[in-house]
Amino acid sequence: MFLIYLISHISLINSKLLFVFEHFRHGARGPWENVNVSTGIDILNETWNGLGELTGAGMRMHYLGGYADKKRYENFINLNKYNKNEFMIFSTLMNRTITSAYAHLIGMYSVNSGNQLSNEQMKFCKVSYWNYTDKIEKKINLLNNYSIEEGLTLFPINVINPKDRLIRLDKKNVCPYSDNVKKENIIKGKHNKTMETFVKEFNDLYLNPFMKVLNKDKSFFQVFKNIYYISDAFISTYFDDREMKNLKDENLNFSQFYKYSLNVSFFHTFDETFRGDEKDILAIIGMSPTFRKIIEWMNKRIQLHKENKADLIKDDSPKMVFLSAHDSTLAAQSIFLNNIFGIPYNETTFAASFQFELEYSDKKQYIINYFINGKLIKTFEYDDFVSKIQKNIKSQNEINDFCDNVKKGINFWFIYFIVMICLVIILIVLLIVDPFDNKNTSSYNNNYSLENN
Repeated sequence: MFLIYLISHISLINSKLLFVFEHFRHGARGPWENVNVSTGIDILNETWNGLGELTGAGMRMHYLGGYADKKRYENFINLNKYNKNEFMIFSTLMNRTITSAYAHLIGMYSVNSGNQLSNEQMKFCKVSYWNYTDKIEKKINLLNNYSIEEGLTLFPINVINPKDRLIRLDKKNVCPYSDNVKKENIIKGKHNKTMETFVKEFNDLYLNPFMKVLNKDKSFFQVFKNIYYISDAFISTYFDDREMKNLKDENLNFSQFYKYSLNVSFFHTFDETFRGDEKDILAIIGMSPTFRKIIEWMNKRIQLHKENKADLIKDDSPKMVFLSAHDSTLAAQSIFLNNIFGIPYNETTFAASFQFELEYSDKKQYIINYFINGKLIKTFEYDDFVSKIQKNIKSQNEINDFCDNVKKGINFWFIYFIVMICLVIILIVLLIVDPFDNKNTSSYNNNYSLENN
């Protein structure tokens, strides 16, 4: 690991770093599905502070991740004073990703990097209608001239509105038609055998302890989704170092089941969500807005470099951008790059990090280095990278057309509605016409009888 770090550090020295984009998953969290909302108790009977909230371990992960970025980029951006034009951070609209972003940035910026007040400013910083006690006055003296304790920096997190359709396009509430694609993939049954294999393995190895602890009958464990719920809850519990006494009493091998759970989670995130379609359409749609913006930022930094203004800070061309998101967004990016460049998929565990570094190399050409969890995976020639990306990404209009396709097409419920209307009309017609027909039939029969008599 030290050798890899040394090589990458030398690379930075011998070249001109121009732009960095880092896409990371939130840190360790509590379970996000199959949790009782009112009690916070999950399927394993563990209690959590809400659904999918970041844990203390998750905060530590990102604090250390931020500190690692601080050491790597301390000569690239000003980490002694935050500048929103130099460095931007985006997050999805979830507590765990927003909190991860804050933890990451606190690790990057030193405690004395925050705002400092002049003596004149400090005269006006007291809110006039508050009753300042001696204890508060003592705290003010301890603050010295920092705005807040220990000179911490406060950061603006750019929270992405789902309605903007910039990320998480595999979600029904963001892109309705994605749900139709998933349902079609289930009907195709591409991954049914894999699901059956996971269920069989669970039943062969882990059925008895979980039947007893969860008080569920055998049929519950024949459904892959339930196996996923158990695995997700176990991963969260395992990372949080919970005792799980009930499972311990059943002699469950925790480390073995943890590895099994990771495989279930990996399959659920990659294959069940994205890989049902041969063209990887959900991953392509999902990552198009992000890569379109990455290329835009990179082009602006290259233009500034060509004008000998590589260190210039402008509000539309940041030097560094972070995206705090999810395993599903990292999976979409991994599948996107596999589809275009053949890069193998990579696991998206808690706090996983995918980075692009744009640099002007010592060979006088623009290149992009792609890192996963600090390891260099591939180096791209810039023009080739951009050309292939642009051939594959979708425009915003194409994305909107795709996502709203469910509204334009004739879906099952529309057909059902039309059929029901038709049946109601037929029933009404029958009720109106039948008495008249019966009357005619009766008259006809009477006439027939008279003639025969």
